[in-house]
Amino acid sequence: MTKMKNNKLTTDRYDRLLDRFFDGDTAIEEERQLYRYFRSDSVSARHERYRGMFAGFAAMSAEENTSVAAPSSAGKTVGSRRVLRVVMAVAASLLCVVLLGTAYSSMHERQLERLYGGSYVIEDGRRIDNLCAIRSHIEKTLAASDAIERDVEQHAVIKNAELDVLRNIDDPAARDKVMKLLNDSI
Repeated sequence: MTKMKNNKLTTDRYDRLLDRFFDGDTAIEEERQLYRYFRSDSVSARHERYRGMFAGFAAMSAEENTSVAAPSSAGKTVGSRRVLRVVMAVAASLLCVVLLGTAYSSMHERQLERLYGGSYVIEDGRRIDNLCAIRSHIEKTLAASDAIERDVEQHAVIKNAELDVLRNIDDPAARDKVMKLLNDSI
């Protein structure tokens, strides 16, 4: 009867230790206790499903392979798990940045294709149709085109003003004289 009671106490103790282990709250020495427990022949039936997992953990544990541990090793597991969480958060953030950059680049390329698809530049006898590479050429050409368009519009405004002035001159001789002056100024 006493042995059954001790087994129940031991099983309950390992239940709590397992809960703490899975929550990441165990110290190195507590993890070693779990490794020893799962190597022993006294593993309870309800814990048997964890035996293989803990055998793998024990094999990976560098501290388990050394015979003497430093006295300050207790509590290092909690800190190392926090560091691991921070490293994983940073890695996830970097992954998000890379994915966003890739998405932006892809969106940028689609926008260039939509705006300038089919455009090309002949440079040193070679045809270049990579829109990212020729974008600056396209933008310079568009800026020059805009400047020409502004000049044409300004010229049209001037021409319309001249015609208005000429239409408002009733005297044909004065109109001819003004027309001659306007044509000579060009």
